Amino acid sequence: MNLPILLLTAAAFGHIFVLWLHGNRMWNTEHYSFFPLGIAAAVLIWNQRREEIANSANKANPFVAGLLLGSAVITTVLATLLTSGFFGWLSLMLFLLGFLYAFFGSAGTWKSIPVLVMLLAITPLPALLDQKLILSMQHFASLLASTGLDVFGIIHVRQGVVLVSTTQSFLAEEACSGIRSLFSTLAGIVFWGLLHRYPIWRHAVNFLQAIFWVLVYNAARIMTVVMVEDWTDFSIASGWKHDFLGFIVFFIIAGTVLSTDRLIRAFFPLSIVDEELDEVSGEKRRVPTATKALWRFPIASMPDPRIVYAFVGLFALAGILGLRMFTLAPRVATIAGKLPALIATSMPEEIGEWKVTEFREVNRGRGDLQGEKSFVWKLTSGERTISVSVDGDWADYHDLGECYSGMGWQASRQFFYPSLRQLASGDETDSSPEVTRLDLKRLTGENGIGFFSSVDRTGKVVLPQSYLGNETGIYIQEKLMTQLGEAFGFGRSKLLRETTFSPPVSTIQMVYFPKGPLDDVTIDALQRLYLDLRKVLARDPRFGGSTVQ
Repeated sequence: MNLPILLLTAAAFGHIFVLWLHGNRMWNTEHYSFFPLGIAAAVLIWNQRREEIANSANKANPFVAGLLLGSAVITTVLATLLTSGFFGWLSLMLFLLGFLYAFFGSAGTWKSIPVLVMLLAITPLPALLDQKLILSMQHFASLLASTGLDVFGIIHVRQGVVLVSTTQSFLAEEACSGIRSLFSTLAGIVFWGLLHRYPIWRHAVNFLQAIFWVLVYNAARIMTVVMVEDWTDFSIASGWKHDFLGFIVFFIIAGTVLSTDRLIRAFFPLSIVDEELDEVSGEKRRVPTATKALWRFPIASMPDPRIVYAFVGLFALAGILGLRMFTLAPRVATIAGKLPALIATSMPEEIGEWKVTEFREVNRGRGDLQGEKSFVWKLTSGERTISVSVDGDWADYHDLGECYSGMGWQASRQFFYPSLRQLASGDETDSSPEVTRLDLKRLTGENGIGFFSSVDRTGKVVLPQSYLGNETGIYIQEKLMTQLGEAFGFGRSKLLRETTFSPPVSTIQMVYFPKGPLDDVTIDALQRLYLDLRKVLARDPRFGGSTVQ
């Protein structure tokens, strides 16, 4: 029996649920969807260095090996119970570290570090930090593009991530921010450096130059869109022409990054030893001549088979727990298809003193700051007008405050949600209507007020992570215990029922731009109106005919 293959198979089975979650998220997030290529790159690096690793192997310390593999088992179970694909991916990294140490010792593990580095290069940012990065890059790209347009004499105004020319406005979407080019380019340049055995300082320089070129070329992409629209009747701001421009820019970025790398190498050549090792694709190859299959493991000292079998059993139990969690998939945060469209009659013609005067459906590009699709109603009462919209689809809670900030508004938030203790005890009151209030201001003197909630496909309001605050520990502890209980058929607590959701998620928002300041009575009336409108919209089949309050 090949013990390394047996342990690898058991660990893969143990991670089956969390890797499914992780792969689902990565594949459905455009700036991470290249991750299968990253895994293939890690395999290529392993194949390049496997004989070096085998010849460097020494005897492992059994205690350290057991500690690493045991920690991997524990983190795998925790990731499964927390339904966290990100945590599961990190637990897989920990297992690989323990596996390499157990079978190849400290020296062999050190030689294997490039494989782990390649896998870390395709690890997503935690806690939705990528969304914050996207917004920051949109701001910077818009600012850089605006500066370039000034140089070319294009009359325009920048409002956040929106460039307004004399003919129309242009929103710097997620794709235009450069986030997709950034992650894929960085992963590619890491692979290139590992393949050619660059020292750490060369990796750092390549990282910086890749970031620089991504920012420059994506700003140039935005400039090109605006200038073509301004100078001609031809539009490349949307559709296949916009996507095609994006592909061209990406290939230009890749070519420029590689050319810059070769320029750096001309001035700072690798050492003689590094050059010999670098010729992996050329005439020379400085590795042992013995040939072995990709998955053959020439092991220096085999661990105690009983220990290996023990960990095989533990990972098998983790896999069984993961299979059980698959049966709970409808309640697990995974992306599950597109939501039905809303129609004009999803909103009644009159709600109190307010009358619907307009309805429109807005289709945008995938990854747009405001959502791929919106359904918008305009309601009037006398001279007052409010806008109500349902936007989506999102994978999680979506903060509209970030969207309005991106469009040039100063957005301050107030959260009105029950505490986790209230959710656990069932003491929710009308003082916790599950809504976020936005106070909007612009430097031009405009002001407005908005209310929004993120609502899942069953009509449940999704809680914002930021509001959990110091109660996050309570939530994690409760979730771990109740998920474990449910996995063994003991039911689940009210807290867990209230804090899990079923994607996709939509945002239901209402915005009002008054002509003067608002008093507390008017604000309270607007919030009650919003809650009534949300209740009406939640009855639509898009939200499963929910009775959300």
